[in-house]
Amino acid sequence: MKNFFRFLFSKTFVLNLIIAAVVIAVGLYLFMNFLDSYTRHNESVEVPDINGFHFSEIENFIADKNVTFQIIDSIDDAELPRGVVVDQLPKAGSFVKPGRKIYLTINSVEPPMVRMPELRDMTLRSAINRLETYGIKVGKLIPRPSDCTNCVVDILQKEHSVKAGTRIKKGGTVDIVVGAGLSYEMIPIPLLYELSYTQAEEKLMQSGLNLGIFQFDSTITSAEDSAKAFVYQQIPNYVEGGEINLGSSIDIILTLDSNKIPEYQLPVTDTTTLSTSDTDQP
Repeated sequence: MKNFFRFLFSKTFVLNLIIAAVVIAVGLYLFMNFLDSYTRHNESVEVPDINGFHFSEIENFIADKNVTFQIIDSIDDAELPRGVVVDQLPKAGSFVKPGRKIYLTINSVEPPMVRMPELRDMTLRSAINRLETYGIKVGKLIPRPSDCTNCVVDILQKEHSVKAGTRIKKGGTVDIVVGAGLSYEMIPIPLLYELSYTQAEEKLMQSGLNLGIFQFDSTITSAEDSAKAFVYQQIPNYVEGGEINLGSSIDIILTLDSNKIPEYQLPVTDTTTLSTSDTDQP
């Protein structure tokens, strides 16, 4: 024990202790200097206000601000210009380390797409309310003779029919074709046999009639089949000389089996108006 205490107070131990203390002090000094240099202690820059800038303008704007940016989120606001910054973090005016990344939220460059809901046969008021929930605007209301009054007969965008499930831009505008009730005017029942779904719908519209229920028979098993299908039955049935109220609906059933098409005779009027595409069906 005496030798131990004698060593603690020896010149050798004291010298080694002093050397160790100097090495630690120098190491701490160098480390703190490195840390200050690495973290830029006591250095800061003011965060610029990027709100309202289009995302394409940000690079030039912050070129001399000693900060960087990253777009991390977007919102959809039809009232704001597309692509502009709507929020930033850290906020403008706060102080950060040089080179700090500013996280941005912008208004989406393109409005999101939404699927057109099923609106046919709904009342006009219900249809308008439903469109509003989808963010779709209503343009013109177009009356058309129909077997219902104040109901939705069709939805149009740029004069083309929009089917339920079709993807359109949120904030877009559609026109609503509204049923105006049956007309007392009688018109010939059009011949729809051998027409495709699209051709039948177009012919009914040109005749002042509406497409009612449409069905596919068991020969249709895929979307490709449905595109090739043609009408083999219509309700009311086609009868030469038969008439129907203007604005009425006609139901159709489609098939790929040409043997199901009943025998019929083209009316004189149809032989002069049907195009080759209308008559040359599979």
